[in-house]
Amino acid sequence: MNKSQIENTDFLRMRTVIWKMCVGLFVLGMSLSVSTVFAQESHTDALVRYYIDTAREAFHKSDIRSEENPFTITVLVRRFSLESDGDTLQIDTAIVRAYFTPDAEVLADTLAHDSVKILRSSFLEDKPSLPALVAKSTWDGDFKYSLFPNDPGKGDIAISYDSQSSDGGLSRFGASGVITLDRASGVLSYEALVVRDDDNATRYSRETFYTTVDGYLLPEKIIEHISVIGVWGNQYEIRETVLLKLRLAVAASQ
Repeated sequence: MNKSQIENTDFLRMRTVIWKMCVGLFVLGMSLSVSTVFAQESHTDALVRYYIDTAREAFHKSDIRSEENPFTITVLVRRFSLESDGDTLQIDTAIVRAYFTPDAEVLADTLAHDSVKILRSSFLEDKPSLPALVAKSTWDGDFKYSLFPNDPGKGDIAISYDSQSSDGGLSRFGASGVITLDRASGVLSYEALVVRDDDNATRYSRETFYTTVDGYLLPEKIIEHISVIGVWGNQYEIRETVLLKLRLAVAASQ
């Protein structure tokens, strides 16, 4: 073997060694990247679970359904009926007082009031449609929870939730939303919810702004957007429900 052949052989050996080193470094880098991603995902999942658990505990502590005495909630209701082009067709307003009996099981199942007294109304129907006037934990269920990447790390924290399909992925239908809560106490301040029917014919969205009254978490303002796709065109409606007063320990006749 001459000098030229020896040099070529050494060069091929060196190239093979360098190639193997590059492949090894690439595999090691990919392994570290995957491990880092899994570690980050695991940390994020644990963090989300912590905040959801904190929010759940704070919600139960401030849930008015634990009240042992009757109470009333007085609200202002505004309904905007819209044409398909977005122009306002009609505006109705009402002041409504709802009476609740401290039956925890019934109230927990229905979130409904026992009776309603219309104090003032421009609605044509006898009773305007009311949302749940006590706080609802619609965000607490079999959802996929996520944090937002631009979280500043202080103040309120926002968490998104999405319905899951049977295979564990995200569902096109069902409920999706965002909640905002105090990072330390877990008390909710805001929730946005969007719901779509399976046939996508009815869409419903709701914004809820929360406040604390006498130690109880209550919806201070609820804004509902409803759209129904009909044969003769789409129907749109916006409903606003604003908390005016909470009164505890009152008889239903008052």
